[in-house]
Amino acid sequence: MKNNLPQLLLAFFLFLIASNADAQNIGINNPAPDASAVLDISSTDKGLLVPRVALSATNLTAPVTAPATGLMVFNTVIAGVFPNNVTPGYYFWSGTNWLRFDTGNLNKDWSLSGNTGTNFLTNFIGTTDAQPLSFRVSNTRSGLIHHTNGNTFLGFQTGNVSTGTNNTFLGFEAGRDHVTGQENVFIGRRAGTFGTTGSGNILIGNGAGIFNTANNNVFIGSFSGNGNTTGGGNVFAGNSTGSANTTGSQNVFLGNSAGSNNTIGTGLTLIGTNSRGSVNNLTGSTAVGVNSQVDANNSMVLGAVAGVNSATTTTRVAIGNNAPATRLDVAGDVAYRETVFSIPGSFFFATSINTGESSFVRLTNATTNFTIGGINTFANGKIVTLVNATPFSATFPNCLPASGINGIITGGGNLVVRDSGSVTLQYSSIAQKWIVISYANATLSEEKQNTIRSVVGTVGVLASPVGFTPMPQMTISFTPKDTVVLVIFSASGANVNSCGQRSLNFIINNNSVPVVSSQTSIEDIVNGSPKIWDINMTYPVAVTPNVVNTISIDWASLGCNGVGNGPGTPAPGGFGSYRSLTVIETGGDGSFTAIGPAPTGANWNINGNSGTISGVSFVGTTDNSTLSFRVNNQHAGTIDHLNHNSSYGFRAGNSPFVIGDFNVSVGDSAGFSLSTGQGNTMVGYRTGRSITSGGSNSVFGREAATALTFGSSNSVYGSSSARSLATGSSNSIFGNNSLLGLTSGTGNTILGSGINPLTISNFNVQIGFSGIISQAAIGINNVILGNNAGAISPKVIAFNNTIIGSQAQLGTTAFPDSNNVILGAGATFTDNAGAGQKFNTAIGAGTKVFAPNNATAIGALAQVTTANTIILGSIAGVNGATATVNVGIGVTAPTERLEVGGNIEVTGDLYTGATNGVLNAGGGNMNVNINTIADVAPTPLNANGDEDLYIADVLELGGQGFKPGGGSWGAASDARLKKDVQNFTDGLDKILAIRPVSFKYNDHFKSLNNNKTYIGVLAQEIKEVAPYTVELTKFGQVNEEDENGVEHVKKEGEEFYTYDSSSLTYILINAVKELKSLNDDQQKMIDDLKKEVEILKSAK
Repeated sequence: MKNNLPQLLLAFFLFLIASNADAQNIGINNPAPDASAVLDISSTDKGLLVPRVALSATNLTAPVTAPATGLMVFNTVIAGVFPNNVTPGYYFWSGTNWLRFDTGNLNKDWSLSGNTGTNFLTNFIGTTDAQPLSFRVSNTRSGLIHHTNGNTFLGFQTGNVSTGTNNTFLGFEAGRDHVTGQENVFIGRRAGTFGTTGSGNILIGNGAGIFNTANNNVFIGSFSGNGNTTGGGNVFAGNSTGSANTTGSQNVFLGNSAGSNNTIGTGLTLIGTNSRGSVNNLTGSTAVGVNSQVDANNSMVLGAVAGVNSATTTTRVAIGNNAPATRLDVAGDVAYRETVFSIPGSFFFATSINTGESSFVRLTNATTNFTIGGINTFANGKIVTLVNATPFSATFPNCLPASGINGIITGGGNLVVRDSGSVTLQYSSIAQKWIVISYANATLSEEKQNTIRSVVGTVGVLASPVGFTPMPQMTISFTPKDTVVLVIFSASGANVNSCGQRSLNFIINNNSVPVVSSQTSIEDIVNGSPKIWDINMTYPVAVTPNVVNTISIDWASLGCNGVGNGPGTPAPGGFGSYRSLTVIETGGDGSFTAIGPAPTGANWNINGNSGTISGVSFVGTTDNSTLSFRVNNQHAGTIDHLNHNSSYGFRAGNSPFVIGDFNVSVGDSAGFSLSTGQGNTMVGYRTGRSITSGGSNSVFGREAATALTFGSSNSVYGSSSARSLATGSSNSIFGNNSLLGLTSGTGNTILGSGINPLTISNFNVQIGFSGIISQAAIGINNVILGNNAGAISPKVIAFNNTIIGSQAQLGTTAFPDSNNVILGAGATFTDNAGAGQKFNTAIGAGTKVFAPNNATAIGALAQVTTANTIILGSIAGVNGATATVNVGIGVTAPTERLEVGGNIEVTGDLYTGATNGVLNAGGGNMNVNINTIADVAPTPLNANGDEDLYIADVLELGGQGFKPGGGSWGAASDARLKKDVQNFTDGLDKILAIRPVSFKYNDHFKSLNNNKTYIGVLAQEIKEVAPYTVELTKFGQVNEEDENGVEHVKKEGEEFYTYDSSSLTYILINAVKELKSLNDDQQKMIDDLKKEVEILKSAK
């Protein structure tokens, strides 16, 4: 009986049909079917369910056999290939194919709530005639894709009035007022907003170039160039760089706030944070370095000056040296421009001769002996060398202080310079005189001591330091007005006896305290005759102003055996001898949702809509179809979520022919050739237009990387940058027109202008402006960071070198250097003779590495001179350091040479001081007090790593606690260990009363992770449900023992509730038991009901 129910229903349905046959219409659940309907089905809460089938295509009948025309089915699958594909919905057979009921928008407009059944090849947002595609927000232009003029705009009011060409504007009001300019790239909120014209500009950043109307500017960074109006050809990089510039042109400002005060200055190069000119109208000047400032036209300043432009220290500059000891420290030869001065006639006496800007002047054409009384082209500190290239003698008379401002002070009477001789002079603005600082093949007419104020000291035989001969000591006492004086001394003589070349040592003392100690080489014998040695030295010496200072000099010459003062003692007063001392005062040490009523229409109107709702109204699809845009019926954009491709711009992204996925193309013709490439991002006019199969490239900027085809994982940023790159991979290149010649190469990262090494291979990083004309070849795995960092050709930066810091450079020889690290302004290495340097590290300003390999110096003024050595910190008295550095690990203020805040693991022996008591010299167990952690005295145990750990007090874990291999924490549960055992009955009612919560810890305890979300309960709440799970615990209490072993509270703790979740396991066990009992009762009821149903079925 029970198996005949379907047949009974079918018979009943046939009966209904037969009973209504005479009426020519049928009613189901309707006693009065409509006369116009063959079948009238009525229901207030049910529908008609038509057959559901899985169609395979619109041009195939399957799975229906010989369908009748008009047959309707409901398709349940997505199948087939366009244009015969099917999607879920109602279909009817037309006689030749399946036609889908259009249940959506019959007029084919894009619905405000999205569309289904679209096909990205035929359905799109855009135009089919020769008109550009425009977007609006609040009836205001907010986007444009133009197929003929190359403009691509996206953002509210971007390019709102533009009539220019080939512009790319992205961002709120970017290029809003821009009208006639072309080939611009504006990116960022209000980038170039108020400028009405201008071409070839790249403005990137919030407010960058907001008023710009000029051409060919590159402003990168928030508010960079935001004051610029007509200044062109500028390159500003960094926040607020050139922010005040208005008409200044051809400037290069790099670094945050660099050139922020310049308004009309032209041709300036300012590199470094806060670098600037002292006034706003300089021309052709350069300042390099943080807080550097240049004050004059056509000048270059390297580094900062203490007290100027917020600088607190004065920068030292080195050439060929990694640790300058002076303001300019040159290690190597210095070449001077030569000028020829012709002596006019006989008995020539000139109070001034003109040497121009030259520092090397050759005197020629004299017909007799002549006299020169001064030089009329002077500046404070200027040095000039005059060479007597005549066969006659030149006399330089010693002028009195009252004489002309360009007179000469010889320091010892009249100076006669013979044929082929020379004299070097330096101008002092204080003395308003030229000071003779050295000479050769010349003779002083007398022995005399001078200062610029004619302060004359005494000459006598005084007690000299140990190791110096009791020579006549030269002494001058005076009261200076400044903190530094210039000490010039010279001497000549012949040794008593000879033993070849030796050293002449000297000490300059101030008030009997040695302040300079140095030496120079002298020779004893030349061609068998006594050699007259001749030395001229100049040193700055610190003095105390407004009190009497006494400057003196001690002399000594080592003996032939190199020890003591043996034979070879200088003999002042002998043949050709003289000595002089001059003290000159100087000037110190140098000088970025609309809200409104509901939409009034269901579709997007071609003239725009009002009353749209942000987050509800949208242009797009509501199924898995791609959204397309067109301009002049040509591709102008795609949002393809299936393949994850997005393109925006006329002919951008090459859709619908792209096979690859995860591509983004923005801008006219950006990604124009894209085919199988994946993961590419291309922004800007014609960017990456040749990429076909290359993947994971990021190309940004007008015509950037236009030749790239197969290369992958490249990042190119900047107009026309890397435009020759074709097959290179994993390169990151930032900067306009950077690396123009690079065609291949892998893994290089380039940021900055002027970086054009002789050659470059793979995996290199170089950041910073380079003004080096002949840049060294770069090999593999090198990192170079800093202005003019790297090396000069012919040096080869071979591989694995890291060079960081302004002017940080390797050596200058042609030998390849590898595996070196240089970190610090001006830090350099000294080349080894015959080989490049390897595995050396220099970290810190002023560090010096003199070792050939595997040497490390860390810390300012640290110095290492031995291979296979690490030096941490400076040492007082070495490399100019005045203090010895303390080293800390895990601490911020070490007070010892090495202080460690934490544990130390030592695989060998560890020895400490007598009061520290840690010694494990035998390689066995270490006796330490670690096994008991409690507020009681620890018990010393032999800790070899496998003993128990007993914690008698609170243990707080800031992270996770874990056991090797997993498992749970064990508890002592033996019945023999327990008392007062009673049944525990809390169960389901308790579970239902517990409120689980998610939470984060606040900042009350710094040891708790306040950034992580935890799941748990609130102790105060669960205390009302299961009070035995909560107790008050004191946190943060610190106890200590006094000298008698009595424990006292050193720091009071704070009480907080803690929660023990272990009871929850047993509450859950009881709850499960209760649920089991209820389940058993319900199962019995179900079984009884089943029996009653079977009885009823059997009775039918």
